[in-house]
Amino acid sequence: MTRLLSAAKALGVCAAIAMLAETSLAQENRVEPLAAYQKLDPSGVTVSGISSGAFFAHQFHIAYSGLVKGAGLVAGGPYGCADNADSITPPFGKPIFVAAVPRRVVAALAECTTLGRDTFKEQGWGFPDKPDAKDSLAVARRELADGKIDDPANLATSRVWVFHGNKDTAVPQPTIEALTAFYRFMGVPAANIQVVDGPDAQHGMPIDALPPVGTGRPHCDPPEPSFLVKCDYGAAEELLPDLYPGGASAAGAATGRIVRFDQTPFFDAEDASTSLNKFGYLYVPQACENDAPSAGACRLHVAFHGCEQYAAKIGDRFAKEAGYNAWADANRVIVLYPQAAQWLRPLVDPSELSANPQGCWDWWGYSGDDYLGRDGKQMRAVRAMIARMLPPAKPR
Repeated sequence: MTRLLSAAKALGVCAAIAMLAETSLAQENRVEPLAAYQKLDPSGVTVSGISSGAFFAHQFHIAYSGLVKGAGLVAGGPYGCADNADSITPPFGKPIFVAAVPRRVVAALAECTTLGRDTFKEQGWGFPDKPDAKDSLAVARRELADGKIDDPANLATSRVWVFHGNKDTAVPQPTIEALTAFYRFMGVPAANIQVVDGPDAQHGMPIDALPPVGTGRPHCDPPEPSFLVKCDYGAAEELLPDLYPGGASAAGAATGRIVRFDQTPFFDAEDASTSLNKFGYLYVPQACENDAPSAGACRLHVAFHGCEQYAAKIGDRFAKEAGYNAWADANRVIVLYPQAAQWLRPLVDPSELSANPQGCWDWWGYSGDDYLGRDGKQMRAVRAMIARMLPPAKPR
């Protein structure tokens, strides 16, 4: 009998543990509607991104310059970089599937970045060695004339922080130079553009996860599959204070909450080319919650992940580990982490070069020709998320 009672107690404890585990898992997997946050200041919206996320954040900044007051760009390039496809010449005498690659893809992988430069060169494609900021200026003027971007005069007060790892060969230095030159062409004062060279950083998002550099040890480790690069400095911790000058240093670990929210109300889920995930993430400091006693204003920062960093690949690691949350917590900044998704269509294009196999943000037009401006599918979706979060405008 004693053994039976002990077994029963053990079973009861195990059942309780199992129930707690199930509850914890359910809470972790819970997806909430995206809410409005009454403390958000509509004049405090900024963006940032890494790699494809940097190209996209820059694109978003240009299209919505009336809303977005600054951009932090890690390994990004100039506006419409892939749209300068007139300078791309196809190979001759090659199989049709080689010559049928979209020119924007060639521009993205061979001119704006080096990711496919050698392959396309071997196949006989012709392309410039580097992007030209004047070409991007022409694209921006075209989009403005068509009413697809905000008035660039808004950029005169913007702040821009640009990072390039000095060992990053995927997005080369000339692409970074074209990006900063384009901002100057668009009226951003030179004093408002901060360019940072990251020692020992290869292509990825530097996160502050190593002790200070010692004798013979590099500042950064090689990139992991997550492309969160462990360094003795973090890009997010440097870009946020530049976009929000005068802020406090992060005093400790973030104490707010990460929300897993439903992205599907903001795009057509039946259109796979939109390439957005069903959910995204949000970091909310305690002081910015609607029921928090503090009446002070909060700001909104939108952080775009890079290729291979989408939720189905690395879960919530970008939202948790990219380095934004502690500083955001200390400075009353809500961080929105929208999520792109992998899009495959092997029956139509076995090469997948016209799709989005790595879950990148769209800066070369896989979602459609309107990708660059306010009418872009992903652009509209993220803008709608921001609109949902901002409090209703007060009547005058």
